[in-house]
Amino acid sequence: VYIIIGIDCDTEPGSYRLAFEKENGDDTEAGEIILAEEIEIAAKEFAFSRFSMPADRTTGWTSARLAEDREKVRLARETTEPYPLWTGPFISPLEGRISSEYGAVRVINNNPPRRHAGIDIAADEGTPVVAVNRGIVRLAEFLLSGGNTVIVDHGMGLSSSYLHLEEIHVEVGQTVECGEPVGTVGMTGYATGPHLHWEVNIDQEAVNPEQLLDGDLLWIPPAYVSRIVSEKAN
Repeated sequence: VYIIIGIDCDTEPGSYRLAFEKENGDDTEAGEIILAEEIEIAAKEFAFSRFSMPADRTTGWTSARLAEDREKVRLARETTEPYPLWTGPFISPLEGRISSEYGAVRVINNNPPRRHAGIDIAADEGTPVVAVNRGIVRLAEFLLSGGNTVIVDHGMGLSSSYLHLEEIHVEVGQTVECGEPVGTVGMTGYATGPHLHWEVNIDQEAVNPEQLLDGDLLWIPPAYVSRIVSEKAN
């Protein structure tokens, strides 16, 4: 059995029980448990920032349109292949200065504080942004907050998102390879300067994108890959 589980930065620190359940939601019976163990989620300090955004950045926004955009993103991340599409190590989508870290607590225009679900990488407008690994494009369009946005499904519920792009260079349903351009750095949507907001999700949970760059984190046993390839061929 090979699974990946996302734990986002809003999860309370402490001990949690991890276990498989039957598809109907009932607890597995004695002798049928595939995996059951305690995991510990440690506490972590996150950065805090406070800044203002010009009011004209949200001109014409409506709650209905924002809700529609959120649903598009949710469905894009929900649409996934049941097997890994990625091959080899993941790469960074862009070389540049990290201007805002994952999990940072941000207060914008004195609104309630919110967690930053990805990392921001500052770079010049027009700089190429590449896919962090092989996958299928599930969303490629303009969203009010995210601006020009691309979401790539890497399989097994793992996706990468690229926001505020100046240009989009891919289409929904297209297979992209690791390092293939998906767009260029911009400042579309809710942004005051050119940068890439790079987000990584496991199912709907936002996880630290920099963890993908740890070559061992999503290592797949060769025997598992061979079996999946064989099953697809048949």
